[in-house]
Amino acid sequence: MDILPLPDGVESHWLVPDLGGPDFDNQGFLGYDERQGWNVDALLRGKITAARKDWENYYTSVSQENDRFVHMSNTREVILLCAGSFLQTWIFFGIWQEALSRPVSRQEGSVEGSGTNAVGHNLSASNRYVTAGALFREFMARRNELKNNSKWADQFDRCLQEAKWILQKLDRNSDKATMQFLPLSVCLALSTLVETLDRYRRLWLDDTEDVLANSQISVPCQLLERKLISEDGWCPSIVHRVGSRLGLEGLYFASLLPSLKDGFDHENCTTRFACLASNVDVGNYQTRHVSEHCDCKRHECDHMQPECACQHQAMPNSDLVAAFENEQFPLVGFQDEKINIVPFKPGLRYVAISHVWSDGRGNPRQNSLPMCQLRSIQHYVATLTTNQGSHFWIDTLCVPVEEPLRHLAILRMAKVYSAASQVLVLSEELLSHNLPSSPDQVLFSIFCCKWMLRLWTMQEATLAEDLRFQFADTIVPYTPREHVLTVMASDAAAGLVSQLLGLYAAISIDQAKLSLQTVKHEKYPFLTFLTTLQFRSTSRPMDVTVCASILLGSGLSAVLEAQDDVKMQTLWANQEKLPASVLWMLGPRLKVDGFRWAPGDLLHPGTRLLTPSEDYPPAQPTPDGLLVSGIDAILLKDVPIPTVEKTHLRFRLPNSSQRYVVFKDQDHDKWADMMSFWNGNCVLFLAEHPTRRSETFAALTMPMVDLSNKECSEDERHPVSARYLAGLIVCTEEYWYERLMPQGTNDFYQAKSFLNSKGMDFVDIQESMLVETSRRWCIF
Repeated sequence: MDILPLPDGVESHWLVPDLGGPDFDNQGFLGYDERQGWNVDALLRGKITAARKDWENYYTSVSQENDRFVHMSNTREVILLCAGSFLQTWIFFGIWQEALSRPVSRQEGSVEGSGTNAVGHNLSASNRYVTAGALFREFMARRNELKNNSKWADQFDRCLQEAKWILQKLDRNSDKATMQFLPLSVCLALSTLVETLDRYRRLWLDDTEDVLANSQISVPCQLLERKLISEDGWCPSIVHRVGSRLGLEGLYFASLLPSLKDGFDHENCTTRFACLASNVDVGNYQTRHVSEHCDCKRHECDHMQPECACQHQAMPNSDLVAAFENEQFPLVGFQDEKINIVPFKPGLRYVAISHVWSDGRGNPRQNSLPMCQLRSIQHYVATLTTNQGSHFWIDTLCVPVEEPLRHLAILRMAKVYSAASQVLVLSEELLSHNLPSSPDQVLFSIFCCKWMLRLWTMQEATLAEDLRFQFADTIVPYTPREHVLTVMASDAAAGLVSQLLGLYAAISIDQAKLSLQTVKHEKYPFLTFLTTLQFRSTSRPMDVTVCASILLGSGLSAVLEAQDDVKMQTLWANQEKLPASVLWMLGPRLKVDGFRWAPGDLLHPGTRLLTPSEDYPPAQPTPDGLLVSGIDAILLKDVPIPTVEKTHLRFRLPNSSQRYVVFKDQDHDKWADMMSFWNGNCVLFLAEHPTRRSETFAALTMPMVDLSNKECSEDERHPVSARYLAGLIVCTEEYWYERLMPQGTNDFYQAKSFLNSKGMDFVDIQESMLVETSRRWCIF
């Protein structure tokens, strides 16, 4: 672990025990398993007894060299330790031998030690733990020598990929007691070693674009993820976000930070969806007070009682109304303990506050805040502007809680953030500690704070010309883009691992802002907007339609005027052009004629399933449906509607022996719901023709005419109407079996028995035909 960076205030890494066993033979990483008499394929499939032919002799020889066996009476523990020591020796010492292109001894990679590491492994005085610090420094010092050796580069790549494959197989089975060969610290150390060395190898070989995209095969560690979620109370979504964006090194670094143990209830959070713990219940919302600025010393006080020494200060209503005249909006001046409303005028400087309501600076009932909050905000604003009389804007005070002024305030919100002299981020995670000592940890802290997970803050960051972040002791400017350029202009390959973590954090922080600042120039702006929503959440689901309208610059007034149950429909209706790929998203759909094709939840992960691409043909929303042409389609004739939800359709293309399996999104689309529409003829709209890929997304529709007797029409006024029914995945039968069958199921009778046990069945379609891509459709 000692090749990885440590956060400020953390003095040591987790100690990683050396599990012992025979020394590495230094004859190369590849083939070590066979040379040592191991059948790794059997071991990784859990076939322990088949993993060696000489278990008894092997145990005897190993136990003589490893005093860990002395106190073990359980045969299972002995076998697991034997396998674990072999895997650790092979991967740790084998990879270092390949990395340095020289023999590496156990003495170089381990030291005597004692103590207790962060995950509870007690190390007695006679135990050893692994260390890679000196080996890593040699690796970095010899980069010019190594990277110019093409034979070394090719061999090292093969070894790293083999090590990744082994660790990935181990990780998939880490929840099985018979497969727990490696304790958490060892598993984590091996995985981060392989991932880190692979990143530097790519940098040395000028594969910079791949490294910047963080697109290399990462090595997961479910043992760490389970510890963080089950034992430490982390949000599953945040664990997934940090691991997927910053890699395993980033997740380990984050695990050492106390701020991510947020104390929230994450029982309803999952890895698929954004964190829900910061969503607020408006009916039970409590504005918090700030102890260092508060005159009230009673912690249970809600600041609403007459005797409270820290009363709420409200915006004067008549001044608030007047501030919206002549295309203006209100600004707050706070001097002499009193609120003063100043209408915005061009040239007037002010600071817009960006915050998360779960931090306690909101108020859903009236435009007021307790005195302590006002003092706190004014202190930050004055520090930023060096002017005690500076004005600020915060939604709690400046967005009226009642219509019609609330509507008007939201219409002008884009101007509020774009015209601000500075936009200041107040996030409790950042305010709880001083500015970290390194720029990399500063970016890491920003990446991990709740402010990065909210929907409205994404909009505020995008619109800001000058974005700042408040820490406990100072304010820092928004510099992710500059950080990326600085690191890449330097010799990044010679840098520390912390620079890579800072680089990935910077890229992730800037991703949404960079995309949305140019979104209006994209071929399909809405698709770009969708990609920025991953890991974002909001307390009111329909707020996503408002944010989309603001950032895309279309339909905001119509969306605000619409009732909540038709806001999403209104948003789609106001899009001039969409990609046809909207048909292949797998999230929930609207249940309204004319818009059954339209996703109903933009924050659902299935809605963002497809990779953005400008290659999809255009589609146009109309009141009658989505107009589209140029897409692959297959007509399935005389299809009986399944009566069991787990039933899959199966068909062949004309003049082909290849069979395809069609399975639908069971979470949102039910066969029973289609009963009243069903006429037996279905059209599959495909993201890609099935002959070009083994798996593709599709949409199930029901045409309103008999396509087998209708010639393709060039008349744009009369497209073929088709009712949208369900989102699907279409794949070859072989791929489907490979994906779903348990390992070792290799004949028809085994497969049929497995399918029956899962309640699965097929409906075979006897007749199909390809539909011309030139046909125009109106999908409703």
